[in-house]
Amino acid sequence: MKIYVLLLLVCLCNPLISQTNFDDFDGLYPKGPIPEEFTLSSYSKYQEEIEKNKTREKNEKQDKDFIITSIYEIDRMLANGSVLFNDPVTGYLEKILDSLLVNEVELRNKLRVYTLKSNEANAFSTRQGILFVTTGLISKLNTEAELAFIIAHEISHFTENHVEIGYNQTKDIRKRKGKWKFADKGKRLRKLSNYSQPMEFEADELGFKILASSNYNKIASMQAMGVLLSSHVPESNHVFDPETLNDPALKIPSSYFLDSIPPMVFDEKYDDKKSSHPNIHKRKLKIQELLDNFQGNLNENTDFLNPKEEFLFVKNLCRLESVKLEVEKGFPLNAIYMIPVLKKEFPNCHFLDEYEAKAWYKLVIHSNNESIHLVCRNPKSVEGESLQLHNLIEHIGRHPEMTTTIALKNLYKCYQKQGQNKTAKALWRSALKNTIYNNTLDFDELKTQNYTDAKREHDSLLTIKKDSIKAAGGDVEKETKQVRILSASTHHGNVSYTRGGKKKEKLREFDEDTFYEYGFSDLLKDSAFVQLIRVLKDEIQNDMSIVYELRNRPYHKISEEKTPRKIDLNSEELLVIRPIVDYRDSDDDFDHVSSDLNASGALESIENFGMNNGIKTKLLNQYSNNTTNVEEFIDMNEFRKSFFQLASVGFDPFFIPSNSEKITEIYQRRKIKHLLFPVVTRSKEDGVEFLFLIFDLEKKQMISEFHRRFNYKAPNIEKFVEKQIDMILGKMLE
Repeated sequence: MKIYVLLLLVCLCNPLISQTNFDDFDGLYPKGPIPEEFTLSSYSKYQEEIEKNKTREKNEKQDKDFIITSIYEIDRMLANGSVLFNDPVTGYLEKILDSLLVNEVELRNKLRVYTLKSNEANAFSTRQGILFVTTGLISKLNTEAELAFIIAHEISHFTENHVEIGYNQTKDIRKRKGKWKFADKGKRLRKLSNYSQPMEFEADELGFKILASSNYNKIASMQAMGVLLSSHVPESNHVFDPETLNDPALKIPSSYFLDSIPPMVFDEKYDDKKSSHPNIHKRKLKIQELLDNFQGNLNENTDFLNPKEEFLFVKNLCRLESVKLEVEKGFPLNAIYMIPVLKKEFPNCHFLDEYEAKAWYKLVIHSNNESIHLVCRNPKSVEGESLQLHNLIEHIGRHPEMTTTIALKNLYKCYQKQGQNKTAKALWRSALKNTIYNNTLDFDELKTQNYTDAKREHDSLLTIKKDSIKAAGGDVEKETKQVRILSASTHHGNVSYTRGGKKKEKLREFDEDTFYEYGFSDLLKDSAFVQLIRVLKDEIQNDMSIVYELRNRPYHKISEEKTPRKIDLNSEELLVIRPIVDYRDSDDDFDHVSSDLNASGALESIENFGMNNGIKTKLLNQYSNNTTNVEEFIDMNEFRKSFFQLASVGFDPFFIPSNSEKITEIYQRRKIKHLLFPVVTRSKEDGVEFLFLIFDLEKKQMISEFHRRFNYKAPNIEKFVEKQIDMILGKMLE
């Protein structure tokens, strides 16, 4: 009885452990009050650092470029929605940091740790004292002690000021100054690694000392190296069964799949001449020296200072989030491969069902847009069993009719399994509509006979014909080969012609490449499906004026005037997101300060236009005075996420972003229908470019666009931008 009471007390004291039901998981989001560094403008931080720099001794002064880069690059990441705070994962990281620095109160107070939503297995520190740990890394680790060593490694980078030292040592190389101006890329990379690799060894050594001063298992430092070595392959290297892609109507030929998968390569001694980090073999040798010289019992400590259940809970949160990230970042095949294993562990997790549908949906859209290469990794870079799936899509990627058929039929399976789920239904309709609009498949021309029956019938007739040739004393191989050669070059309907012009009946094997023509034979016998196709065709016809306007933008003539659709707000409020402003002196020289200041200026111009024209505006700006509204912070980043997903498919008016449910939720909560998304870019080569988009949040569609480039290169850019914003909004709104 005592043990049950003890377990109950542990669970009550640690709410994370008692909340291990993932059925309602819908992604990781920041919570609670927003930390000040997220809402304080980059320019104000920059000014503060410049003032501090004036009071430093000459040998302690920081390079101005370093101050700008270190502030603005980190702030862009803090503001883009990929960094978590006050969430269960970050809370867990904070507890590990506390355990490592329990006797270093002053150092602990200088540090903050955040979770970075990324499937890359990585951790890094900044000069400001921020430690970032990715969800991808956490999802691959085996123990809390391994995670503790990696955090200790990053603490050491901070205490030794490696970020600034590395920047100063390599500035000329990266900027191609002095003797590095004409050096080739390989030489520059090798020199960069010469500077950074010693600092990695130092961080390993000092990180080990921090770990050794705690109650964590010291051997975890070596175990962490093994995890890093295998971090490039999926956590679960399960066999992918090609048959799972098929259904009674769709039969992908077995010849499209690999007979065997090459073994994975885990080479500890990989060439690190152009790498910032020493190879794993060198790092393990150094760590082994530290273990051998350790004065104490290596086995007296533990892998978990917090309950192991809490580690597993956090790890599983990150594993589930990885599926979402793969779909959002444009690699749906990775998600499709990962989901079956996760479903076995979490059979009632609706999130996995939804993202399986979203992954197949994204594949349909990119296939129809003939941009499958954007969401498919090169098979040469893929190791392990997932290669089977990547190789298939790469193999047929040049044939959208094949890829679309496979993706559509698997999306249909998801739709069937999810019953009346609104999201699955919307994705299914949108995918079909996109397929019809792009003419990838003509459903009127597809076969109603299924693949298996068609092949059986063909093979039966072929056998009869071959037997007939044999009976007549003919050469079956010769006849078949001759007809194949001729029919490949002079194909006329159902007959082939010999060189003499005499008609001859074809004799050929069943063409497996036509498998897609039979893929919808089951649905084409369903009157409801046939009716749905008719309805979608009518919808496309009715929407053609808007579709034509939005899909036929003259990007090659964007310096010319093109009148956007004018939107009548009917006295409704307009939601305005902080503009994306990108000012560059060259492709590699981003002007952080000007971009930041002009983003604020552009937002102010939009607000002034609204006030002057009786248009109520609601501004979404992370640098507002309200530092506690995390809901507004999340909303802004959900809008940005939708924007970038839409941009990846050319603002396809039928496309549904993967976070469409969140957009619907925001619309229902805010009751604001229209969203303005402004983008302003400037470069010496191209002048100033404006892209202003208006979205209907109720329909989740882009409904108006202004896109124009001006050959303006005069210095007074602020007044010019303000004037153009007035002109643009005057054309778009009434």
